[in-house]
Amino acid sequence: TQIELSGFAVAQDSLIFDLPTAVGSVTLNALNGTQGVVAQVDGISNSTVISFGPDASGGDLVTLTLVGVSDLSLVNVSVI
Repeated sequence: TQIELSGFAVAQDSLIFDLPTAVGSVTLNALNGTQGVVAQVDGISNSTVISFGPDASGGDLVTLTLVGVSDLSLVNVSVI
């Protein structure tokens, strides 16, 4: 499952992830590499790809692409 989100404004918007361990409000940079979340900046397309691993059936990779976002430290995330 691949979702592409354009128009994400880092100064105004935030993400909410329901993960195994609630950690409250963090940046995507701080969350990167924990709880199965991997985020990478694609400098060529000026976007950030967030991977959550394979879906429940073990098939497709679940990803969220933030178009126009290239700094993980500016993306606010609430982990519930």
